[in-house]
Amino acid sequence: MVKAYGGATILNERQEIGLAMNFGKYPVLWMEVGKPRAGWDPLTVYEGCKARIACQSGRYGNLIYTGTLSMYGDEQKDEVRTSPWLWDGIHLSSSCVCLSSEFGYSDVMEDLENAQSPMLETDQEVIVVMKDSNRKVCWVRKMKTTSHKDPHCQTMLKLVNFEE
Repeated sequence: MVKAYGGATILNERQEIGLAMNFGKYPVLWMEVGKPRAGWDPLTVYEGCKARIACQSGRYGNLIYTGTLSMYGDEQKDEVRTSPWLWDGIHLSSSCVCLSSEFGYSDVMEDLENAQSPMLETDQEVIVVMKDSNRKVCWVRKMKTTSHKDPHCQTMLKLVNFEE
């Protein structure tokens, strides 16, 4: 384990990466940092996997919300812009809802992806694999979720540097 610039915790040994990712102790998430999402100029939006959070609703009980791991590349400091494994501002963005009279293959596939996504809690340690598919490199980063979640905001849950 290495503490990098800005306090990021990077796992760099084969055994610690294996222990962190393979025994179910931590939810494992991924973020694509080599290809920004198309069509979002002037912001550079990077996205990753989906994850879920559970929130209590007075009217409906326990509800599950699904979001996408996201990050804005333009908000990064100049000294870390070329080092994606150090980027801050990783968060779970809420998904948009669009009602349609049709229900077909793509809806079922999206429901399947949502059902297989990890459940995140507040103040939870997580593993985030920052991958750059263009350069075929990746970094395994240990992070922590914040103590506040809000499914009614665009940013449902934030991830911060892990502090030992």
